Amino acid sequence: MFTTAAVRERLSRWDTLAALSDRQKECFLELSSTAANRPVPEHLPTEDGVVADVSGSLSSQLDSIQTSQQFMAWCAEVEAQAESEQDKCYREYISQLSQYRCQCGEMLEEAESALVTLANMRERHQFVSQRTGALHGACQQLMEDQTKLVNLAESISSKLTYFTELDRIGTRLGSPAFSVTSDGFLPLLSRLDECISFTEQNLHYKESQVYLTRFRQYLSRALALVKQHVVSTLRLTTSSVLPKPGAVAVLSENSYAQFYGKFRSSAPKIKALMKEIELRADTAAEYKNLLHDCCHSYVGQRGLLLTSSVHSSLAQITQQHSTDSTALVRAGCDFMCRVCQDEYQLYFHFFSVDSPELKGLLESLCYTLYDVLRPVVIHINHLETLADLCSILKVEMLEEIVSQKGQELAVFGTVVRQLLGDAQQRIVFRAQRYIQTDIRGYSPAPGDLAYPDKLVVAGQVVATEAGLDPDTTDSDSVFDTSGTEVCSLRHCVND
Repeated sequence: MFTTAAVRERLSRWDTLAALSDRQKECFLELSSTAANRPVPEHLPTEDGVVADVSGSLSSQLDSIQTSQQFMAWCAEVEAQAESEQDKCYREYISQLSQYRCQCGEMLEEAESALVTLANMRERHQFVSQRTGALHGACQQLMEDQTKLVNLAESISSKLTYFTELDRIGTRLGSPAFSVTSDGFLPLLSRLDECISFTEQNLHYKESQVYLTRFRQYLSRALALVKQHVVSTLRLTTSSVLPKPGAVAVLSENSYAQFYGKFRSSAPKIKALMKEIELRADTAAEYKNLLHDCCHSYVGQRGLLLTSSVHSSLAQITQQHSTDSTALVRAGCDFMCRVCQDEYQLYFHFFSVDSPELKGLLESLCYTLYDVLRPVVIHINHLETLADLCSILKVEMLEEIVSQKGQELAVFGTVVRQLLGDAQQRIVFRAQRYIQTDIRGYSPAPGDLAYPDKLVVAGQVVATEAGLDPDTTDSDSVFDTSGTEVCSLRHCVND
């Protein structure tokens, strides 16, 4: 490659090294003039005289060239100018890129600054998040602690209510206006039971034994009020219907209101109390004892009211049917059956559960009937009468009445069976006695063997009653034995 200096040196010797002929110089001049007068191409813009200026400047510059050195300098200048014009868009683009580079540098600096700021913000956010998380955890722990404390306080408060009830219950029981018939008495009993049950299950609490003793004392006081109310009510009712001293009351249809009406009117309030007592009787001995005492008091008052009246009524029935044993047994059993049903129904107006005391009352009343009828039964000698009594007791009483009523007449059925057993035993005894004395030890009298004279006399009597002549009537025509049947053993024995 040639250096610039070598090129310039060769160009300086261009005229010597490549001398032009005259003809060549003339051609050159023609070309120069032709080039100077060459029109502007149509595709180039001509606004503002740019092309004209360029052409004019080139013409003026060529006119000023005299030597080869000037020409070389002019060519270099033109080349530089052409290169400059050709590279102008690139230089502008480079300039624009430089501006963009500067702007990008500024943007990078701003981005780095923003990143630094974001990093600081991230650090601060993490710090705030950590502090917030710690605060949230502390608040959550405080909330849990608060919930635990609230639950603990509620638990303590709910448990303390059983102990604080002691004073309230004592105040209620000590109030003169508070009684068994008050609306708050049954809820008070329920609350007492709850307090006693809670205290018994938590004897490890401080002073729980003392509170348990006090609660039981209050329960005993409340149950004593119930017993006093029930006993006083029953006694007052009994005294209001008892006959005057020396008077005898007989149970009859007209006396139903006297013996049962007033008791039934007093029953609803007592039954409400007894129902609560019966529900608790299986869980606490105090309630069981109270129920037993109330039943015993009820039975005692009913026995006091009914014993003399039942005796009087049975005596009256005995007097009315003194000559007819079957009517006496039937009337006595009907009377006692009605009494047992009425007493059983009245008992369940006061109580809801059966009890041995009721059974004892009904047994005492039924055995009164037994004591009246048994002497009558064991002194009957007639076998047919005893058989009728057995039929009445077994069929009419046990099968038709007792079996239909169930528990209402269970005790009455037991007594009737005993009386039936006595009647059956009496039948056996009388049958054995009859066989022993009248059959096995039979000795005929002369009149017992007077046949056929005995039949003739009987035929004459029948003919006389029929209006026939006894002397001419045949005894065979009077007694038609063609359709007769053998009598049963019972009729033969009784006859």
